[in-house]
Amino acid sequence: MTRGIRVIKLGGSLLSRPNWHGDFLSWHEKSPSPALDVLIVGGGQPVNLLRKLADRVGMDDSTAHWVAIEFMSANARLVADRLGYPIVESFDDLNEIASQQEQSDGRLKPVHQLLDPTPVLQNGRISLEESWRVTSDSIAAAVAADCNAQELVLLKSTPPPTNDVEELARIGYVDEYFPTASAGVKQISFVDP
Repeated sequence: MTRGIRVIKLGGSLLSRPNWHGDFLSWHEKSPSPALDVLIVGGGQPVNLLRKLADRVGMDDSTAHWVAIEFMSANARLVADRLGYPIVESFDDLNEIASQQEQSDGRLKPVHQLLDPTPVLQNGRISLEESWRVTSDSIAAAVAADCNAQELVLLKSTPPPTNDVEELARIGYVDEYFPTASAGVKQISFVDP
């Protein structure tokens, strides 16, 4: 891809806030933006309900994993509608957008995109464990690593008690797989917008 990619994971729980879009836009305007922001939206409350249902009916982990990703895709479409950001469904789309960033004066114009995780993960380019150990945190981390992003920002409803990813996974602030998924990520930031 190109330089200046930042992957932003908007926690699904933040969508329950009455002014989530205002909080996000306010944070985003204050935050120095690289050339290309790629936004991934978590599953939020629908995934929490799915977890309970999966336990109750004995749904296998792989099926639950893909249903949860579908909820992420649905949330991405809701957020895209609210923010007016276009949705991309493949890394090829990101590459094409990134290649069109340069303006006539040689500067890179900022571009904001929402990533639909279902088609991106179905193509097999990124391989993740299909279990509850993997959530949108690890999906965003895997995308950031694959894109060679400058930064991964996780927008969450509470600030982290530490920046040690192993400890954050141990206490459940991020999912169990996150330390593995984020191993190739250059910089990770945790933000409560």
